[in-house]
Amino acid sequence: GFGRSDKLVAKDFFTKEANRDKVPYSRAAFGGSAGGPILRNRAFFFGAVERIQEDVNVPVPANLYAQKQLLVGAQAAGRIPAGYVYADHPTTAEQPARLLLPTFKVTMQLTNEQAVMVRYAGQNDYKGAATFAVANDNREPENTDIKMWSIVGQHNWVLGNSGLNQLTTQMNNLTRLSDTVSNITGEHFMRDYPTVPLFPLRLAFPSVNTGAGGQAGSITDTQMFQAKDEVSLQAATHALKFGVNYNFFKDIGILNGNALYGTLTFFDDPSVIIRNSNGRYPPGLQTPGIVRQWSQANPDLADSLLDAHQIATWFQDDWRMTPRLTLNLGVRYDLDLNFLHQSHSQNNATRITLEALGSPYARAPKTPKDSISPRVGLAYDLSGDGRRVLRGGGGIYFDQFNINGGNISD
Repeated sequence: GFGRSDKLVAKDFFTKEANRDKVPYSRAAFGGSAGGPILRNRAFFFGAVERIQEDVNVPVPANLYAQKQLLVGAQAAGRIPAGYVYADHPTTAEQPARLLLPTFKVTMQLTNEQAVMVRYAGQNDYKGAATFAVANDNREPENTDIKMWSIVGQHNWVLGNSGLNQLTTQMNNLTRLSDTVSNITGEHFMRDYPTVPLFPLRLAFPSVNTGAGGQAGSITDTQMFQAKDEVSLQAATHALKFGVNYNFFKDIGILNGNALYGTLTFFDDPSVIIRNSNGRYPPGLQTPGIVRQWSQANPDLADSLLDAHQIATWFQDDWRMTPRLTLNLGVRYDLDLNFLHQSHSQNNATRITLEALGSPYARAPKTPKDSISPRVGLAYDLSGDGRRVLRGGGGIYFDQFNINGGNISD
């Protein structure tokens, strides 16, 4: 275990700059592991769990707090609609974090030639007010809750005295909820969408702002299924390896609520407007033309979910041509299906617009089918004793699609 608290922490640079007292802080990390036999000399288990708890407070500079307090007063006086400013905006914002990491594994020797393994790993990751910035009044903090787990099964089969077949299956799941919560009404927008109405507009000034604005949150709930088989063979001076892999991705991408609430952007800070310190705002917040910009997106979530497939096969030969020279020869083929959302390309707005303009680029994306990756490498022992080795190689490689991208179909 490990523990740390604010009693052992000095006031940091940012707290001093914010002109605040030392803020509360605590962090604890603890866990344990256990393992042993299930069946003597045949089956074994291992398990571990780790927990991290951290409570961080972010100090708000006194000058920014004062600007927001002017907005609170204006709202109380009826010059700003109710609900646009959080009256209890903090001097220090709490950002609690919780992380849980469990792992469990079982291995079993079926025969002298065959063994199996099953492993579970998980991660639960929560952070409150994850996107908080000191300029904001924390009216609608965005809390992030991530739950991930993976189950892997593997069968190993020794083929005589010169080979090994390894069959692996896997399932992964990722669930992530970035949920904006109103500190005024207690409503959860993303969690309860679409039953909760849009939160009020953000009021954005040069130094401070209110509400969530463009950060309405997002949802991810995706799965990956994998099956992989690989064979390794030793044949005289050749070490051969070949295999095949298939991945299926279900609902990769996100439901995105960016810019849902809208933002009113002002030319000057609340202190300038309310006190009319530059002479441009005699009526204060009721001055015509006070707003520089209003921005708001479509009030529906952006849907970028899709199903996709990956297929790969490969062959490799480590050929010991002479006692000093070894060649590494290999080739791989990859096929990615529907990562460009080809199944919905007929609805692609860019293609439709270019087609209407008669552009030669009005084409739908096509699945690349020529991703063949050959490679060659060598290792030459210059002295014959392994102390000085010359290595070189080259090949053609294709990057796989970034399945971590949020708006994967855009």
